[in-house]
Amino acid sequence: MIVFDAVDFGRPPGDMVILRDDEIPAFFGQRPLSLHQTGFTDVLAAAELTGCKPQSITLIGVQYANIDTWGGSLTPAIAAALDPAIEAGRRELNSWEEKAA
Repeated sequence: MIVFDAVDFGRPPGDMVILRDDEIPAFFGQRPLSLHQTGFTDVLAAAELTGCKPQSITLIGVQYANIDTWGGSLTPAIAAALDPAIEAGRRELNSWEEKAA
């Protein structure tokens, strides 16, 4: 499973972070916007508890500037990070194909 997400690792806006499998912390600063929102780490925990955790997980995250201003257009830093993030996802898929061959 490859997940693209906005993340908060305290880095400059637009910085890309790629984590794989056990590198993904159990909690990495996600805060729900409401009691109805499920965080990425909650989904991973539920998948593990039900025996449905993917064999491989890669998180391709881009540091956001301010989560409280969500909605509307992407900031220039985030927009500039989209193509590199997609390319990182392609490279990841290619590496999985090579391992499976």
